[in-house]
Amino acid sequence: MTKIEALVLGGLVLTIISVIGVQHLRLGIAQNRADTAEAALASCKRDRMTLVESIKDQNAAIAEMKAKSDAQAERLAVAAQDAAEARRDAEVRVRRIMAEEVPQECAAAVQWGAEQGAKLAERWM
Repeated sequence: MTKIEALVLGGLVLTIISVIGVQHLRLGIAQNRADTAEAALASCKRDRMTLVESIKDQNAAIAEMKAKSDAQAERLAVAAQDAAEARRDAEVRVRRIMAEEVPQECAAAVQWGAEQGAKLAERWM
């Protein structure tokens, strides 16, 4: 082997070693990036599961509130119906009272008024 051939061969060997070294560094950097990406993915998966559980809890709470709201709406409808019925009954009673003859004497009229008021109040108790 001539001196020139030896130098060329040595240069090639150095070039190959340099390329291998650079590739090894690139591989290390790529591996670090992959490890970081895997860790980020695992963190995202944990966060997602936490959010999924939180959403399930919130949906359950919303369903419970809706059920309570529906029950309250039913109670309100019944109460409104009862109030309307009581109002109609009171109107009928008031018309009857207004049609009755009121005693002329003051004490008797006061007694009569108190009795009529008590009768009207019975429905509201």
